[in-house]
Amino acid sequence: MKHLFTTLLFLATFLSQTCATTWYVKTNGNDNNSGATWNLAFQNLQTAIEIAAAGDEVWVAAGTYLPDRTRAGSNPRDKIFYIGKDIKIFGGFPAAGGSMNERNWTANPTILSGDLGMQGNASDNVYHIVYIDNRSTDMWLDGFTIQNGNANGAWPENQGGGIYNYGDFAGTSTPTIQHCKILNNNATVFGGGVYNDGSVGGEVSMIMTDCIFSGNTALLGGSMYNDSKEGGYASPILTDCIFSNNTATYGGAMYNLSENSGHASPVLKGCTFSGNMAVSNQPDDRTGGGAVFNDAGLNTEASPKFTNCTFSNNSAIGYKGGAIYSESYGGEASPSLIFCTFSGNTAAKGGSLYCHSEGVSSAGGYGCTFSGNTAALGGVLFYSTSAGGAAYPIFTNSLFFNNTATERGGVLAYEDAHVGSASFYSCTFSKNTAPQGGVIGISSWNYGHKAAKLWNCIAWGNSSTFSQTAGGQGTLEIDYSLIQEAACPTGATCAAGVIYGQDPHFVNAAANDFHLQNGSPAQNTAHISAPLTDFDGDARPQGPASDMGYDEVLFVCP
Repeated sequence: MKHLFTTLLFLATFLSQTCATTWYVKTNGNDNNSGATWNLAFQNLQTAIEIAAAGDEVWVAAGTYLPDRTRAGSNPRDKIFYIGKDIKIFGGFPAAGGSMNERNWTANPTILSGDLGMQGNASDNVYHIVYIDNRSTDMWLDGFTIQNGNANGAWPENQGGGIYNYGDFAGTSTPTIQHCKILNNNATVFGGGVYNDGSVGGEVSMIMTDCIFSGNTALLGGSMYNDSKEGGYASPILTDCIFSNNTATYGGAMYNLSENSGHASPVLKGCTFSGNMAVSNQPDDRTGGGAVFNDAGLNTEASPKFTNCTFSNNSAIGYKGGAIYSESYGGEASPSLIFCTFSGNTAAKGGSLYCHSEGVSSAGGYGCTFSGNTAALGGVLFYSTSAGGAAYPIFTNSLFFNNTATERGGVLAYEDAHVGSASFYSCTFSKNTAPQGGVIGISSWNYGHKAAKLWNCIAWGNSSTFSQTAGGQGTLEIDYSLIQEAACPTGATCAAGVIYGQDPHFVNAAANDFHLQNGSPAQNTAHISAPLTDFDGDARPQGPASDMGYDEVLFVCP
């Protein structure tokens, strides 16, 4: 009997600790209700949040909800949805309520709106819509539209118009946010859509999946600002998210800041950046990063990792880095690009990528495609370094075609670099154009270093392969590559295994199919150091040696 009583007591205690309560909210509810069913739902979301215990769920029916908790004082613009406990909040239920199986966040928009005062007048909108305070991944926000926040006040009301994720001063805030839309929010300084505050030793690596950021604006980071200054850690994980038509002076969609031993290196998988813009009425020398701006201070790192991401039609017109701007002042800003696509991006310098370093700033790409990008200097990539800096961009198994520079470097332009070299391994270049250097154009000096290197590459059908302006000291090294010129380009150094002026026999260059036909002169001619697979994932080598370029001709049994 004693053992039975102990067992029953344990089960009762266990159930009391693990059985979560569900609370219900709908627009025609009443805060005097119990919130225990849809028929007894609360009217205000904050009411359910405050009554819920850790582990509980809050189900919210379609409709528009306004924040009603004031953080400090009596200014109605200080009202927020305050989340200070690990609960799961689900939107997307039918307006009258329904089961989890009936939930559809697209058909049943559940809107958290900052339009608190006069409708359509942003001047009286709330500073932040959602304020998340030191939460774990067990705090979920799922299936909401968060729109029309306006963080245009004095600090800290000038950052995070949509979501303010607070974890600074050694705090931790890593919430899970999914199936959300972050729309038309503004901040006069940091993060119009989301501000992740991990400064002073904090950690704010939120997890976001299947979210849309659109129409957000800020000075830095139109849709997201990741702040890791003073030893913080701000590296969110984003999967299958869309960033479109966001605007900022620095980082139209995202700004990653690391200062004083901080770390701001988000991980992004399957994300899309399109139509984002870096623009300013008062531009300076750092204006740029149509989609992303990476800023690494002394002894810090701002090196996001992008896998299977797409960057299209982003711009920093007249400025730098149409898609990504990376700079380092004593730290490292080296974005990693794995199987990414860049098309139609535009800037004055670096149509897709701009790297500048007084520390280390080296974009790296594997299995990427760059097409239709434009700039005055460096249709795809522009890089330079200052005293004490180094830039070593490396691209492998990548394809570059139809990129344009109106002055120099249809793919790469390089100037004023103290230490650095861009290396291309097993890449293919075709139909790239520029008045100087259809593929690579170099000017100024590089203090005796090689400016660029082609190894196991194909450069065919470009306006030219290489150009070095008068007085330029940087050189191009070409090894085990096929180039269109009949001899080594002026200013370049051609070593072993170079094939001159022989058509590589692309499958259909007119249709932008740059795979090799069987019997190509580039077949079985690469150096043994070629990567183990090609752009398509086919094994190398298929014959006695690997093929030059991004493609390996498949062996067919006779």
